[in-house]
Amino acid sequence: MSKTTPSLPDYTLRAAEILMNLYNSFEGDSHVAYKAFTDLVTMPSPSILDPDFPDKYRAAECMSKFPFDIGVDRAAVALASFRSSELACAAFNSVTPWLDPLGTPAVLRRARGKIKQILGAFSWDNAAQWCAFGPGSTTSLPRIKGHAYYKFGSKPDVTPKCLPVAAYVLYTHRPIWWQHLVGYGVGGPAGQLAEHVRLVNGSNLTTVPKNAKTDRTICIEPDLNMFCQKGIGGLIRYRLKQFGLNLNTQQAVNRRLARVGSATGALATIDLSAASDSVSLGLCELLLDDDWLNAIYQTRSPVCTLPDGEIVPLEKVSSMGNGFTFELESLIFLALALAVNPKLELGSSLAVYGDDIIVPVADAG
Repeated sequence: MSKTTPSLPDYTLRAAEILMNLYNSFEGDSHVAYKAFTDLVTMPSPSILDPDFPDKYRAAECMSKFPFDIGVDRAAVALASFRSSELACAAFNSVTPWLDPLGTPAVLRRARGKIKQILGAFSWDNAAQWCAFGPGSTTSLPRIKGHAYYKFGSKPDVTPKCLPVAAYVLYTHRPIWWQHLVGYGVGGPAGQLAEHVRLVNGSNLTTVPKNAKTDRTICIEPDLNMFCQKGIGGLIRYRLKQFGLNLNTQQAVNRRLARVGSATGALATIDLSAASDSVSLGLCELLLDDDWLNAIYQTRSPVCTLPDGEIVPLEKVSSMGNGFTFELESLIFLALALAVNPKLELGSSLAVYGDDIIVPVADAG
């Protein structure tokens, strides 16, 4: 294999060669491969008018998913992106209270109507069946103790606003856990539960590997907040499925339509940057009915603690790590797409999976 980076149009083939060399070569060859790797990952984004754009873009994106050290402080880049998104959300939130609901853009009014049609009414009695723990860490437990065994057996964390919700769900729908955690007490469920939990301000921000250029920020949620957030996410997922968008199987649909778009040029794939960090509280106030909005406000973390100990208020509705973030962003992007073009059909001219959106090219602009 050549030990210099060739100026060939087939960058994708070159990317495969570099990977083979990185994984299989002796140390003497790996330096050359590593240099070629960094050249591909750090090269400027090619112009879409470049005749070699497909090969260059595919190669750079493929290679960037391997988090080798290219001299970038990936955690710092991720944190800077987080702060930038928060500033953008704060700017929108500052405008929202002054907006007349009848004067908001027509596309947002149509999107709100579509969301109302999809979701229907909210109640914790409906959402409780999906309340659960995720497999990861919480503010009280590290990831190594992420199994439900530890979470059901420990003293959980919860934010003050989420405490009454968690008390209702546990007392009414999880009586065995309630007895284990609280036993028999005097007074209302929230007062009883308060003696057996640790009240916290909100979530803890951390970063996880994403690619060679940046990490991804996630927020580790308090135990009972996550438990209740999963109930909201599960109910949204169920209502979306009834509407025709099954998030459990949607990845395959997106792959199929992406292939169709690549072959025909009729469909455009839209992969948004920092999508979950850009769904502001103000946008949710414009799009969601009060019953859903109240449930979200009760269970979300209002603040997060940064790695350096700084506590910051969250202008976004939720982050990655929250139990309803993925479902909520899928719902919002679906509604916005249909608000732009009500004639789009799921599975043929429209696909939504989180921030991975496919629409006709004419609607992508």
